[in-house]
Amino acid sequence: MNRILYGTPHFIGGAAPLSAGCGGGDGLLCGRATGCAAGVRAGAKSLAESTWAEIAAVSAAGEAAGRWSVGDEKDITLTTGETLTLQIYGFDHDDLGGGAGKAGITFGMKNLMAATRVMHSATSNTGGFTSMTFYTWITGTFIPSLPADLQAVLKTVAKKSSAGNKSTSISTNQVRVFLFAEIEVLGSVNLSVAGEGKVYPIFTDDASRVKSLANGTGDLGSWWGRSPALSSTFRFAAFTNVGGVTSITTTYVSGVCLGFCV
Repeated sequence: MNRILYGTPHFIGGAAPLSAGCGGGDGLLCGRATGCAAGVRAGAKSLAESTWAEIAAVSAAGEAAGRWSVGDEKDITLTTGETLTLQIYGFDHDDLGGGAGKAGITFGMKNLMAATRVMHSATSNTGGFTSMTFYTWITGTFIPSLPADLQAVLKTVAKKSSAGNKSTSISTNQVRVFLFAEIEVLGSVNLSVAGEGKVYPIFTDDASRVKSLANGTGDLGSWWGRSPALSSTFRFAAFTNVGGVTSITTTYVSGVCLGFCV
């Protein structure tokens, strides 16, 4: 016997959309109100074809994992003209800010941005990731460069990282765009403090952690994590071009791979 799963209806513009299997509509959402099974439906849009408003609506309705898969891709173009390919890193993984439950989808870059960056203008990891000039660049330059429709649906999430300066204390920061912690990429703690999160499903082996500059058209590169190195007052964890982990001085450059939630 077929098992029917019902989702929470979430209507855009005041009207209940119909899936293709319900006789019309764009196939976005089809919950109890339409009498159809939730999940993947005939005629449903791919992630790449969906608008950010549509993706956010599916996520809010709890339908994302039934519609799309970890590793599915969507391209964006920054106001600078740079194109970035995003992937789904996981579903219901990150805590929303203010204890409001889970963010439906976490996205991350498939590869690295064209330009490398330093973590900080000084040789220090004191204060952790959100005290670094890298984070100032994220909030002041990168987020404003995102497409407006994506900016409109970014969720504030609670991300954890140590306070740096060899501290074992974990700070929880409310952020909209972030770097990934060592544990979130490797699934283990080698250089950082335990308690910064859990591994994303997209990272399964060394090959899954290898990334190239310029959205995959450039050289293989290392890339920054947000975890201060526990043994150092001036290094952060970074992921290598063979899928491992190392630590890099804050004033050195490394690749940029950012994440966010919708």
